[in-house]
Amino acid sequence: VKGCFILRPWAYKLWEQIQGWLDTQIKILGVENCYFPMFIPKCYMEKESDHLDDFAPELAMVTKFGNEEIDEPVAIRPTSETAMYAAFSSWVQSHRDLPLKLNQWCSVVRWEVKQTTPFLRTREFLWQEGHTAYAEKADAEKEVLDILELYARVYEELLAIPVVRGTKTKAETFPGADYTTTVEAFVPATGRAIQGATSHHLGQNFSKMFNIQFQDPKDPTGAAIEYAYQNSWGLTQRTIGVMVMVHGDDKGLVLPPNVAGYQVVIVPLGIKASSTEEDKKSLAEVSQAYTKRLRAAGVRVFLDDDNTNSPGWKFNNWEMKGVPLRMELGPLDIQKGEFVLAKRNILDQKAGKVIGKHDSLEDDVKRTLDEIHNELYSKALAERDSRLATISEWKDFSPNLNEGKMVMVPFCGVKECEERMKEKSKEEAAEVEVAGGLKMGAKSLVLSCLSLISIAQTSQPSQCADGTCPKGRKDSGVLLMQLKPKLRRAESNTTDQDEKWPSCCARCGSRGWCSPMSGKCHELQNKLYYEACEAHPADAVKVGALDWSDEFEGAEIDSASWVLLEAEGGVPSVKYTSRRDNAFVEDGSLKIVAKCEDMGRWNYSSARLTTERLREWGPGHRIELRARAPAGRGAWPAAWMLPSQGHHGTEHGGEIGIMETTGCISDKVQAAVQTGAFNAGNKLQKGHHFYTTVSNWHVYTLDWLPGRLKWYVDGVSFFSFTPDSFSIAEWPFSKNFFLNLDVAVAGPWAGFCLDGHLPSCTKKEEFGRDQVFEVDYVRVYRLDEAHDG
Repeated sequence: VKGCFILRPWAYKLWEQIQGWLDTQIKILGVENCYFPMFIPKCYMEKESDHLDDFAPELAMVTKFGNEEIDEPVAIRPTSETAMYAAFSSWVQSHRDLPLKLNQWCSVVRWEVKQTTPFLRTREFLWQEGHTAYAEKADAEKEVLDILELYARVYEELLAIPVVRGTKTKAETFPGADYTTTVEAFVPATGRAIQGATSHHLGQNFSKMFNIQFQDPKDPTGAAIEYAYQNSWGLTQRTIGVMVMVHGDDKGLVLPPNVAGYQVVIVPLGIKASSTEEDKKSLAEVSQAYTKRLRAAGVRVFLDDDNTNSPGWKFNNWEMKGVPLRMELGPLDIQKGEFVLAKRNILDQKAGKVIGKHDSLEDDVKRTLDEIHNELYSKALAERDSRLATISEWKDFSPNLNEGKMVMVPFCGVKECEERMKEKSKEEAAEVEVAGGLKMGAKSLVLSCLSLISIAQTSQPSQCADGTCPKGRKDSGVLLMQLKPKLRRAESNTTDQDEKWPSCCARCGSRGWCSPMSGKCHELQNKLYYEACEAHPADAVKVGALDWSDEFEGAEIDSASWVLLEAEGGVPSVKYTSRRDNAFVEDGSLKIVAKCEDMGRWNYSSARLTTERLREWGPGHRIELRARAPAGRGAWPAAWMLPSQGHHGTEHGGEIGIMETTGCISDKVQAAVQTGAFNAGNKLQKGHHFYTTVSNWHVYTLDWLPGRLKWYVDGVSFFSFTPDSFSIAEWPFSKNFFLNLDVAVAGPWAGFCLDGHLPSCTKKEEFGRDQVFEVDYVRVYRLDEAHDG
């Protein structure tokens, strides 16, 4: 059938890797898998007119079976909202039935009339579709962004492809949704963007259509009815097509290690007619032994010991298939106790080859796979950023677009302006030949109003690029032709910034832009996280007197406030010392330094400062520090708290991460909570991340309230934790905790950046220079009113 394509095993292995990783992640979020029939009654589709109108041109209908006409035609699912929500209406009777979180892995049919392309535009395709229902809007909106981040991680952590996280304009929003968030990739060869995955907030639109309702638990009479807030989100096999276009070359596929069906292929060679039987036997045994060792280490490996083809033929074959790493092993290599590793992404005979050692086989292979992923990602990121143009006037649009660039223009967010700019771009953009013989014109653009990614810009908000925009509106976002960059949020609360970034919301006073995605004001809080004003009213915490501080203005670390631990780190590779070169005060700030050095059975030295047995705090306090963190690979700086009695992660303990980050992802800071009920061991730990450049100075704040913990970066609240119950297992935070500052190295979250490999001290460039965590001050305040709004 035209437009339907076969996935052979080599392609399906890629989908299995993506499916396996993503399935695990969404189950951690509490989403369960299910399966619904592929046939949908036409009457269900017609319940949401916008939904039907958008899919009608691609809707495949079954009208007869055998020679009989069907009384009511049934649709073959293009997506499953209407099929699943009819069932949701009977399953949800009470707020206790919520949240309802389901996902299904299946295929859908959209009868494309345009030219079809394998993986990218097909009439039937594989995907996952998640459908959830919540009692509270804030919970539903949080999930939209959590899922969007998972999709971004699929591209960035598995496929080595940088993506832009963004929000669609109303015209581009999924039919029936309040708003749609998206991740977009850029294909350098064509100079075009491509949608990677979407996460939609449906609001109450479908729940009202399908009567997904429950009694309002806040109404004492029990008469009030509430409708559920819903989301839907999906990722398709298009991921494979995007990967092929971004990384492929003239030799064939280039597969990123974390998604490749086989990460390593072992090719024995060097056997000649004159070779002895002993050499042949030894080569076969070592090749098989290496295969077993790598499999045991979790590496997906294939031993190509077929003697019917020459090593040269095998090299070409595996290069064409894109296997990330080829191991070349011959009798002379065995005698030397070494082997050759050839990277697929670098075909140069010298630059692309690495010598590995027999004794360090697993580490050498994993380290090289990590390098390949990083090299692929860095190359794709550099190519994307080099093709980004920021313009303030429409006259500059077409010339930049014709050069295959992504063009950002100011945009007010009003639908009429968007439509006029679309028409103008069609009229003005000259069609020119670009790579691959494709035509580059504005008619192919992807539009957006808000973007939530950090892409450097020099311009401040300006007038809407549509010259006929009524009243010369200030822009509420940017219109990125082919991608969706962000407008940077003000970095301080100075008068100058106040003038340039006017207050948007009269209710909460946030600096941002009125977003047309749902007609409500949202605070732009970085490249990913934003909060609805309705869900996050103005902060009512009143900060009182300063309880204690260390401004680090002396010549030495204050021994009355801090203890320097002599201990082994949580990861056995690091030793915490009290040496001056690992922790010292200089130029008015504390410096904690992690070093790559020989420490006996430790590969790294670092320091941990703690207030244990000296100072401790509990509910009714604000803990604040101004700091900048290292961004080197493997570094794991953190400010965190442990109970004065008990151990973190146990029923009577707990742990609070005020801030922690990792050099593997140098633009993300994490807030974290662990308790007996929610911890890393059961994968239920609580937390959230905030995107910023961690190597810059930032103020990190924790407000410790009775029954609630609340985190801020530079005064912006981005996460709060309130337990479902106040049992000791869920809320061990009624007692005092002490503060820790340290720089760990590697670990299960931070430093095993990609494939379980620790940065090696044998190659210092992997760890980088000394990693310095610099703290300007630590201050603890009393909260006059230990509650918030």
